[in-house]
Amino acid sequence: THRVIHHEAGTSYDSASRGLEQASQQRLKGPPISLNIEQALVLIEQFLETAKHRGWRILAAAVMFHHFHLVVTGGETPSAKLLGDLKSWGTRRLSQTFGAPSSGTWSTERGSKRHLPGDIAVMQAVDYVLFRQPHPLVTYSPWTG
Repeated sequence: THRVIHHEAGTSYDSASRGLEQASQQRLKGPPISLNIEQALVLIEQFLETAKHRGWRILAAAVMFHHFHLVVTGGETPSAKLLGDLKSWGTRRLSQTFGAPSSGTWSTERGSKRHLPGDIAVMQAVDYVLFRQPHPLVTYSPWTG
């Protein structure tokens, strides 16, 4: 079988794969990270600080116990730089506030960096991040705080 990359908002996703889950578990550097509400609030605060410093705007953010979603406008900034800066500064703040986890990092090496082609795609992504996440610890938008 071949791997299908799902990178368009609103498209289906793959069902669970036991082999993929096992391979992912073997790559872990330590026990999986599970954020609590206090850590999620610190992470959102750092995302906002980093975005302000860089001249970016966070349109939507949701932090769940094991991952986060963001919709960010960054002008001409490459999406890999956006994600890299947000994750690295978020990791620094979490480690300063709560100590480093046993793995030495709070996040994975990768992450989705989808470019949203137009206002409708951005609105759909904002809706997905703010209103379609199961059990978010914290959400943020400039309209709701």
